[in-house]
Amino acid sequence: MANAATRTQPHCPSCGWPAAAPNATHRSSQGSVGYQRCVCGRWLVLVDGRVVGGAGRSEFCA
Repeated sequence: MANAATRTQPHCPSCGWPAAAPNATHRSSQGSVGYQRCVCGRWLVLVDGRVVGGAGRSEFCA
């Protein structure tokens, strides 16, 4: 049985900051797709609340 307190919030793969609520969402055949800009400047793509990709260059990347 999963406890809500044990669930982890998705994080940016570039800088590790937690992903906030998506700026925009829509339904797709894969589930709920959301887009959110991270504090590092990268756009994150979330499917059902899980980070599945990103776009743009993070200021924290070398």
